[in-house]
Amino acid sequence: MIVVWDIGNVLLNWDCAGLLASLELTEAQRECYLHELFGHPDWQRFDKGELYEADLEQRMQTRHGLSPALTQRVIAASQASLVEIPRSVALLEQMAAAGLELYALSNMPEETYALLRQKPLFRYFRGVLISGEEKLIKPDAAIFARFEARFGLSAAELFFIDDHQPNIVAAHQAGWDALRFERTDACYDAIRRKVGLAC
Repeated sequence: MIVVWDIGNVLLNWDCAGLLASLELTEAQRECYLHELFGHPDWQRFDKGELYEADLEQRMQTRHGLSPALTQRVIAASQASLVEIPRSVALLEQMAAAGLELYALSNMPEETYALLRQKPLFRYFRGVLISGEEKLIKPDAAIFARFEARFGLSAAELFFIDDHQPNIVAAHQAGWDALRFERTDACYDAIRRKVGLAC
C-alpha cells in the first residue's frame, strides 16, 4: 500500500479564525479577511496558481480598501501559522519507519510551499504534488490523474488521507482508497489499521 497525505489541516495546522484572532486587527477587519480573503474564490485561485500574493493584496485594496501592506502581513502570518500537528507527524514517522511508501498531494500556493518545503516532515515523502505548481486543484479529477502519471502509480495501490470531504469523494471516483481525516482517536486508529500498524 502507498499512502498519500494531504498537508493543510492534516499534517500542518490550518485555522483561519484562530489566526485572525491572534492578530492586531479590528473586528471588522477580522471578519473581512475571514470571508473575503480566506473564504473568497480568489483564495482557491491562489491555491491553484492562478493568482499570486501581490494579486490578493491588490484585490483586497480594490474591494475593501484594506492596504496591501496589511493584507501582506495577514498572508505572511497565515503561512507562519502552518505548524506541525504533532500526533499526525508522529504517525507519518511511524509509517516511514515501517517502510511504507509516502507521498503528498496538497492544495497550496506555490509561494507558500516554497516557504514550507524545508520542514523536516517533507523528507519522508518520495514525491510531493502541489496544486499551485501544477495549476490544478483538488477535487478536480485531473489532479489525481496528474499525480498517478507523475509518479508512475496506479489508483488501486493508493490510500489517501484528506480532511475535506469533496476531495475524498473525488479520490474514490478516481479509484483510490481514501479516508477523511479528523483529529480524533478513532480516526488515527482507523488509519493505523488501514496501513497495518498497531493501534
